[in-house]
Parts: sequence; C-alpha cells; structure tokens
Amino acid sequence: MTASIGWDPPPRAPFETPWPAIAALIAALPVLAAAIAVFASPWLTRSSRAAKVRSHAVASEGGPTG
Repeated sequence: MTASIGWDPPPRAPFETPWPAIAALIAALPVLAAAIAVFASPWLTRSSRAAKVRSHAVASEGGPTG
C-alpha cells in the first residue's frame, strides 16, 4: 500500500467566491425565519384553532349560561 508524500492542492473553482452574496444570505436568514414565524403562527398553533372552535360553539348555543 502506497501513499503520496507530496501535497496536492485541491482544485479551485473557475470563479471567485461570491462573499457579498453569501453575507447577504446569512444576514437575511434570521429575518426570513422571523417573518415566517409571524405569518405562520396563527395557522400552526392548536390553541388558536381551539379558541375559534370554542367561541363558535358558545355563539351557536346562545352564549354562556351562568
């Protein structure tokens, strides 16, 4: 079994690394995640659906009885 004793540098891509675009994506990801959380939270929470069902059930029965 033989191994190369010389260091072969890895091949480089034929273009420069787009650091500004990478930085913009990294900066935008938390903002995008927060926007998704804000807009998706009414549809994802079970408690908001349960509250709507309870309020609809109370309204259809004529209101709460004391």
